[in-house]
Amino acid sequence: MNSLKGFFIRKVGNKKSHPFDLNAVKTLYIKCGRIGDTVVKTPFIKLIKEKYPHIEITACGVGGAEKILEANPYITNVIASKGEKSKIRFVRIIKDLAHSLRERGKYDLCFNLGNSVNFFKLLSLRLLKAKLIIGGPKLEKYGLKSTELTLINRYIHFTQRHSCYKWLEVAEHMDIEVDSYDKYRYDIHIPEEIQVKHRDYYNDKEINLVFNFRGSSDRKSLPWEDVEYFLREISEVDQRVCLHLMAPPLFYCEAEKIIKKLNIKNVRMLPKTESILEAAELLKGADMLFSVDTGVVHMASAFDIPMVVIYPNNPDTLVEYSPRCSNFKIITAPEYTGNNIEGYNLDEVMTNIQEMLNFIH
Repeated sequence: MNSLKGFFIRKVGNKKSHPFDLNAVKTLYIKCGRIGDTVVKTPFIKLIKEKYPHIEITACGVGGAEKILEANPYITNVIASKGEKSKIRFVRIIKDLAHSLRERGKYDLCFNLGNSVNFFKLLSLRLLKAKLIIGGPKLEKYGLKSTELTLINRYIHFTQRHSCYKWLEVAEHMDIEVDSYDKYRYDIHIPEEIQVKHRDYYNDKEINLVFNFRGSSDRKSLPWEDVEYFLREISEVDQRVCLHLMAPPLFYCEAEKIIKKLNIKNVRMLPKTESILEAAELLKGADMLFSVDTGVVHMASAFDIPMVVIYPNNPDTLVEYSPRCSNFKIITAPEYTGNNIEGYNLDEVMTNIQEMLNFIH
């Protein structure tokens, strides 16, 4: 069975190679994904456009990330992936293949940094028909060598593990001089009208702490009883602290009910927002963020907001998607929990919030 899988993977994963000439690249395609994945790629996108201003960059975003891409002056075209990701694998495969067929033959360069040798992912990449593909070594499964597939024109053996730094390594392999990786901040562009709309929202005499309790799934989100606990406890730490509860549209009404029930003077709802860029502007003006692991963390990192974050106890996530700001504290469950945050210690969270507030003021 393994040899048969290897046979079909080789069939789809090998092609006649084009000479690797970056000067001949006029169109580039980058699959940015959701908000967090999109934000971590922004330094790379800026470097590409600065080095190769003639290249037209097409970026694909999902889950609101397209708004960040549309506001980015370095991107020529934006593809918005509609709707939620299907839970049915067959449907996901068909959608991915259909997308590649729609975009077939439009691009000179694209990327495949993952190590998967999944047949359908490789088929989707093949159908896109980009002239050049930069990628990472693949898993040595089904008798395959890690750099055997000629579908990838240039393999990069990454020395970095943080997702942003991996993309900066890609830039180096595109003949771009990259200084210290820490120098390159996330790059979110907020339209002037949105900046004006929320310019005077915060009271400068208060310590404005934004609290985000929702992650990408229920297992990566705080339960309502913990939301209430933190609202009560944090509000009593320092009377100068004003808590602003952030909630996505689907959970806004329920969150608002909790705020009204608690009736605490220095606890309020963050205003409803029409786009992720409005949320980014509100984060930019905050003094501190308390959040679960989600795209909000990376948006706040773009503005160097101090933060306390609850992450899954997943070594890969902790390295690849840790915050990139000057001051942050991460709390995890005591044991490996996969891709969820179950088991975190309430007292440990509060201790870290207290310490971060002391640092701020």
